[in-house]
Order: sequence, then C-alpha cells, then structure tokens
Amino acid sequence: MPLIIDTHCHTDTSSLLHCDAMLDAIESEMECHGIFAAVVMPLAPEGFDQLKELELFVQCISRRSRLKSMLCHDATTGNDGTRHILELLEIDSVAGVKFFTGYDSFGPCDDSIAQILDSIEKRGKVAKFHTGATARTERSSLRFCCDPYAFDDLARLRPNLKIDCAHFMAPNHISMAPVLDKNHNIYTDLSGLIDSYDRNHENSYAGFVRYRLADALAYLPDTNQIMFGSDFPFCDRLSMIAFLDSFFEEYGYCEEQRNRIWYKNAQELYGFIIS
Repeated sequence: MPLIIDTHCHTDTSSLLHCDAMLDAIESEMECHGIFAAVVMPLAPEGFDQLKELELFVQCISRRSRLKSMLCHDATTGNDGTRHILELLEIDSVAGVKFFTGYDSFGPCDDSIAQILDSIEKRGKVAKFHTGATARTERSSLRFCCDPYAFDDLARLRPNLKIDCAHFMAPNHISMAPVLDKNHNIYTDLSGLIDSYDRNHENSYAGFVRYRLADALAYLPDTNQIMFGSDFPFCDRLSMIAFLDSFFEEYGYCEEQRNRIWYKNAQELYGFIIS
C-alpha cells in the first residue's frame, strides 16, 4: 500500500458531536487504507451557518495532527463572512479556503473574493476551487467552474498564489491540462472522478474518465501538479485507490510519478510533514 495524502474530504459541522464523530470516521478509514494525512472541509449543505460552524470546525480539526482544515466561503455572508474568514486564516492549522465556483455565481477572479485571496497569498496558504461539472443542481452556473482559462487568468494575475482546482475540471480534463502546464502554481486533485456522476456504478463512466485522464496526463510533462483526493463521504476512497492502482499499471507510470500523485505534491502544497 503506497503512502497517501487525501486532499479532499468533508465532515459534518452542524454540531460538535457530529463533527467529532465524522472526523473519527475519517481517521478510522485513513488507518484502514494507509492514508497518512488529509485536508478536510465542511459538508456545507444548504443552510450552512458559516459564522457558527467554521469556528466549531477549526476547533475540532486543531486537535488532530494528521488533518488540516479547509475553510468554506459562503457567498451569502457578505462583509461579515469575509472578515470572519480573514480572522480564521491566522490560525496555523487552517490550510486555506474552498470556493464553490459554479455553485455560487462568481468566478475565480471575481472582486468579491479578492480580499480573501490577498490574505491566502500573503500567508502562503491554499485557495481551493470547485471546478468541473457540479452535482447538476438547477441553480449551478457551469461557466464559473468549467472555463479553464479563468483559472489561467487567476494564475497570471496572482503568480504567487497557491491554487488547487478540485476534480481536475472533470469531465474536461484535457481542457485543463494546458493551464496546468503553463502555470506551476496551479495544482488539481482527482477527487470525485469515479462515482460522483456514476449513479448506478456502471463501468461505462469509469472507462470514460480513464481515457480522458490518460489523455490529459499524457499532455503534461510530469505528474507534479496532480494530487490524490477522494471526496469522502460522497465517494468511496477504496474505489478511487483501486482505480488509480489499475490506471498506473495500465499506462506504465513509474514509482516517482505515482508517488507525486499519491502524496508528494500534496506534501509540498499543503506543508504536511512526513517523518
């Protein structure tokens, strides 16, 4: 079993009890699947109370040395929400902020998040964005999360900002590949690629993703910007690990290429210490 860092999982933050219970489940699964560390963010369902739940979330995560907290930006909270996130970004255990581009009607270069991005960049933390297809909600705006050149614009404007594009802009992996190739401050995670949209667990979707991913990675000169992510609990970690094991074997990835994806890139981007 390779050393693995999971850069994309979620926990319930509706109460201290629920948060701790779900974090226990995350760490238990980590033990089972050989996952060394993880980046965790709130589930942030409809009705998510940022001003209350992020405090609770950071408190719970700070007691767990193998987990880093990723705050969630709630676009409806306005200036109060922005000030709250800026305060929490001062805490060492906070890895950065997740922006729900696509679900929220703004892109990565929008002025509404500029102040938060300034703080993330100044503190050397990570700006994580939803990219690619959403969960097909009627209110989603795909143009804010499926345009790879918007993230190229962001990297051009902010070359020192650490950017993590969740889901490799699935299913538009090949469109995202030139943006990664050009901008070395952009990383992407592989979370949600297998069963997020495979409602009946059919092999056809996994096969489709397999070939799309192979084409995108073939375009890139190396695997230095690709990271493992599961999207737990929405997706099954073991399925994703098995998928990648098989993928690496089929396409002949060497040990260093695999390890870059399994843990090394996340270690560098998020500052995990592996003794």
